[in-house]
Amino acid sequence: MREEQKSGLKIKLFFFGAIQLTFLTSISLFFLKKARGYSFPGDWEVQYLLMSFPSWFLSVPLFLFKSDGPLKISLYIVQSTLCLILGYGEGEDLWMKLLFLLILLIESVALFQLPSGGLLGGGILILQLLIQKPLYAWNTHIPEAPFSDTVVFTFVAALILLLLVIVKRWADRLDEERLSIQNLHTSMLQLMTANMMFQTYASSAEDRALQSERNRITREIHDSVGYTLTNLSMMMEACRDLARGNQKEKLDSLLIQAKEQVLEALKDIRNTLHILRKEEVPAAEGIRAINKLVTTFSAATGISVQTEYGNLPWTFGEEIDGILYRIVQEGLANAFRHGKATQVRISLWVDAQDVWVHIHDNGRGLEVDTVREGIGLRGMRERVEANGGWIQLKKEEVGCTLSGRIPLEIHHKKGMQDANFTGG
Repeated sequence: MREEQKSGLKIKLFFFGAIQLTFLTSISLFFLKKARGYSFPGDWEVQYLLMSFPSWFLSVPLFLFKSDGPLKISLYIVQSTLCLILGYGEGEDLWMKLLFLLILLIESVALFQLPSGGLLGGGILILQLLIQKPLYAWNTHIPEAPFSDTVVFTFVAALILLLLVIVKRWADRLDEERLSIQNLHTSMLQLMTANMMFQTYASSAEDRALQSERNRITREIHDSVGYTLTNLSMMMEACRDLARGNQKEKLDSLLIQAKEQVLEALKDIRNTLHILRKEEVPAAEGIRAINKLVTTFSAATGISVQTEYGNLPWTFGEEIDGILYRIVQEGLANAFRHGKATQVRISLWVDAQDVWVHIHDNGRGLEVDTVREGIGLRGMRERVEANGGWIQLKKEEVGCTLSGRIPLEIHHKKGMQDANFTGG
């Protein structure tokens, strides 16, 4: 259930409980008067019970209606009529009248939106005052209440109505503010998700662009240097033949051509290396990359992040640095997106064989089965588990924990693969 729905239900239950208590009080006072020997006029005792209990029961369905439809308005009119008649029969007993009037004032404010509810309550109060006349019913004269008591009655009823309107307005404003905060939080969440998606896309686009550039340079090296080496191989075979035939002049000319091709190939290789150095942009790595991520996240969300780097070196190399970065990124995203945390603690440690990471937040926790892993974390999990490590997301009594063990051999295997590729 959404927060604003919970708040609306609480205020409705408050008003509903107040009405039930008022009905119970009025009926209890009626029987108390009877027990003390009060003489009710005519058939008023029976008629009182026949009207009070139906009026009480009508208060239940009135609070079940979600919209101000014809049926709700009809039931409200019936109950208002019964309560006014019940108060009418009390004559000069203004406090019994006040109880029935209080029921109508609470319902008018609780069941209808402001300012309509407040105006309706004011109209009922005026109507109640208009019928404060000497009565003759059940063959009995019912005296009118003294003017001073009527003034006090009016003041108390108006004050109660004012307090009810203030309480309802306060509750409505709380709902509006809570809805605004929720909408703001949703917008922030969407912005953060979009930002993370953009960062992921930008990172992927950068990787693809880098890979494309590497492929282009590889093709250029293959086309230029490979062609030159092939020519040199053929020239060397020709030089051997010329050396056997004692053709010195042709041999010298062929060697000069071979030297020129070698110099040209060397020039191409230097140009390619110059391009690589020019286009290479030094990126943050290791602890620096994680620290930048944490700082940006904390500034954007207002969540306090405590980071303990333990005995970590500045960097482990591209492979492990990337895994640690993705794990921290996913832990921070879960703390904000699902846990609504205010504090996050990141602990990192390395021993002889593994790197350990532990991310805990103080949020409301989450159902792990319902949280979809990001593509980056899923890939890291598969990579880590394939090398004997693990990554797990666990719900705690307070908040949740994302932890993992990353074997250092991933870095060594990566280095061996690179060396084998270079050597091949």
